[in-house]
Amino acid sequence: TASLPAQVTCEGDVCRVTGEITESFTMGSDKQWVLEAGVYIGDDTNETVLTIEPGTTLYGDTASKAFLCIRRGSKIMAEGSKDAPIVLTSAKLEGDRARGDWGGLVLNGRAPINGCAEGTEVCEAEGEGATGLYGGSDVNDNSGTLRYVRVEFAGHPITPENELNGIAFQGVGAATTLEYIQVHMADDDGIEFFGGTAQFKYILTTGISDDNLDW
Repeated sequence: TASLPAQVTCEGDVCRVTGEITESFTMGSDKQWVLEAGVYIGDDTNETVLTIEPGTTLYGDTASKAFLCIRRGSKIMAEGSKDAPIVLTSAKLEGDRARGDWGGLVLNGRAPINGCAEGTEVCEAEGEGATGLYGGSDVNDNSGTLRYVRVEFAGHPITPENELNGIAFQGVGAATTLEYIQVHMADDDGIEFFGGTAQFKYILTTGISDDNLDW
């Protein structure tokens, strides 16, 4: 097994992941990956790459309000396949899972957003749920690849006005690849875009409590 960052601790086949990670690493399908509290990939400046192999499952812990956030300048390379999708789901047992069990997936990019005062050189904003800054001036910013990825039972409410979604694309750029994505049983929105220039196709949302697709 390749070396893992200090924020990843494994016992047998179960690896627990938490905190800010600034060292690129790979999640393989031979382990169960449990996300605890906020997991941040990157430091908002330097590139850190999280690679997730086909057929890998990540589990979001409910008690610690887990979520996975890819910060600006970093990438998630989650390239599943039709027969071996990548799944991000609740850490609860099957049959006990429900909407809002965990926070879901957030991608922060440096693509343009609006909402700033006229004359602002670079418009940026703070993401929902303390997920960090997003926005910038790079139309073709690249946050990586999501292909054949399913996100389930996410969308944890922080407050009634501040809710994480199944997937939030915040200032994500056009060079990011987003294809064959399903969000299932999310609290709040299935997928929400906050500005950005992201291109996407083949999106399926099922059992969403609020908007299926919001921007």
